[in-house]
Amino acid sequence: MMKNNIFKQLLCIFLICSFIIPQMPITVSATNRETYFQDIPESQWYADAVRYVYNNKLMSGITDTTFAPASNVTRAMFVTVLGRMDGVDVKSYTGNSFKDVPEGQWYSAYVEWAVQNEIVSGYSAEIFGLNDYITREQMATIIYRYVNFKEISLRDSDTAVDGFIDEKYVSAWAKAGLDLMRRTGIIKGNSDGRFNPLNTANRAEAATVFMKLHSLIVGADWISMKFNALPAVENIVYDDSEHIYYANNISIIYY
Repeated sequence: MMKNNIFKQLLCIFLICSFIIPQMPITVSATNRETYFQDIPESQWYADAVRYVYNNKLMSGITDTTFAPASNVTRAMFVTVLGRMDGVDVKSYTGNSFKDVPEGQWYSAYVEWAVQNEIVSGYSAEIFGLNDYITREQMATIIYRYVNFKEISLRDSDTAVDGFIDEKYVSAWAKAGLDLMRRTGIIKGNSDGRFNPLNTANRAEAATVFMKLHSLIVGADWISMKFNALPAVENIVYDDSEHIYYANNISIIYY
């Protein structure tokens, strides 16, 4: 009976925070694990994003003490992080759809998962472009296809823009992804209003993208009140000092 009461109280608080006081955002962040990346000063714009993806075990450093924020992200890397976020069972995805994706590598199962679920495609029937640096329009398209694959409806951002001044340079296959980025702000344009679709992304930018995407997806699950997404009561912990409810190490309500 006590557990039921706690659960009902939590749901009531969530509804109040979500609907009655919409200006109070739902935050999604993992409990802090100590990070020792010597190349991530706290003053940098990407410091919180790096901490977030590290805490949520989406991205790690290239060494125990180095994150390499300025290093480019390859197509294999991006798909791997997305697969980690989805909790892909790598044992379920064997074989290789492309000649340039060998089996048994750290990225192999994730690429195969993405291909089989039509989240990503190759340059041809045989070439994936494993080590090619991922472009902004490729990231947008992969995220768009992933959201459709998961059948998730993401909230529009309060800072959504009407468009980008260089939209005419976006590839036809990337238009839908661009629109999702425009609405949700997962990938934002530059200060001059350009999306720069063919520019590549570095690890700091990728960390920011995955922080925003992961936050929106977890938030969407709670807002839609899917009971299969609600944690067990015994896994809910309240941090009185921060006024945050945690479930499975993810903060679900902040007020």
